[in-house]
Amino acid sequence: MSNKVKVTLDPLNKGSGIVLSNDNLTALVPNLNSTTRATLGRDSGKWYWEVSFSSITYSQVGISNDLAGVGDTHLNKNARRYSSGANKVPENTKFGTSYTKDDVIGVFLDLDNGILKFYKNGISQGISHTDIKSLGLVYPSITSGSSSGGCTSTINFGATPFKYLPSDLPIGTHSYDGNITTANLFLLQSNNKVYSTKYTNTFEPLAMTSYTAPSPFEITSSGDFNSSYACWKAFNGTNSGSGDSWLTTNGSPLGWIQVNFGFRKIYNKISFTTRDYSDSNLTAPKEFKILSSNDSLNWNQLTVISNQTGWKANETRIFEFSNLRAYQYYRLQITEANYTAYSAIGELVFGYKGLSLLNLNNKSANSFIDYGQIAKLEGLNLPISIVKYVVQVTKQYDATTKQLDKKPLSISFN
Repeated sequence: MSNKVKVTLDPLNKGSGIVLSNDNLTALVPNLNSTTRATLGRDSGKWYWEVSFSSITYSQVGISNDLAGVGDTHLNKNARRYSSGANKVPENTKFGTSYTKDDVIGVFLDLDNGILKFYKNGISQGISHTDIKSLGLVYPSITSGSSSGGCTSTINFGATPFKYLPSDLPIGTHSYDGNITTANLFLLQSNNKVYSTKYTNTFEPLAMTSYTAPSPFEITSSGDFNSSYACWKAFNGTNSGSGDSWLTTNGSPLGWIQVNFGFRKIYNKISFTTRDYSDSNLTAPKEFKILSSNDSLNWNQLTVISNQTGWKANETRIFEFSNLRAYQYYRLQITEANYTAYSAIGELVFGYKGLSLLNLNNKSANSFIDYGQIAKLEGLNLPISIVKYVVQVTKQYDATTKQLDKKPLSISFN
């Protein structure tokens, strides 16, 4: 159990242009010349906090150590952050998806294993860095990456409930101020069998830099308008301006775009973002299908998305569909257009929402420690797409199990 402490942004250790308010939890960061950081540093443990924005031109959220200082740290080697432009720093390479003032960025700092991970509105953006131990004592920090603008951000270290508490935080994770901990563990017992569940709700952006990079992904289409509107740009993790998009061949608005993941994956939802241009109400498709295949020759129809009108520039719509099988190829095929010349897509991201079942052989203390669910059980109404059997050789201890009078799930094994 961690000690509960009051943590704020540090009024005595901030850049000269920083203005703090809201009990030192809100910071106006004017540009990249000023950095704000927390009053408390950490060098061990697992921690989580959130950052929201009331205004943003450019922002970098993450951590830094004493050597980074509180001035221009936007590419400092002693800082590790995630930028609003969808880069990780100091590498300044693509990471995750871009974020705006309407988004909440969650930060997971695992100092025991040297890992830094970010979430956008509760959706994992992946691990940005695995070298955190080399920094020593680190502080949550916020800065800008631009000389012409910054952000006004509010940081929640745990004094109030988090807006998006990820379901995949490891056991033993605490809010940064120690006020919240993932210490309540649950297992399911039904018909003398013990189960654990894992609820997943995530998107997996690809950050493509060409048709075939990074490997093993490959993006193809029915045809590109020209090389400036190549299909891989719909999977590059950014959506800045009209050119950062895929356009079908001129005169052929009913095209298709597909991704070869290089291995089989289960996806059952997609995030569709129009290109960032004023004609998106016309160029975004009215109807499209999601197809799947394991040989790129024989295709299964997973869903049809119809009557999509009134699109805005850089607008994201999320569509869920039923799918319990893993496929290597996924295709979006436009079947009805809002425009006669061509169709356009700014960004596509496939994702998965579902429940995995772990079949445990006992309810020992080790089972609770290794597989117990944190805080709450989620997704029990969803189909189970993955079943794993866990073999353990551990000494049994007395432990309390969440006993259910009736079988909570309809479970069948092939």
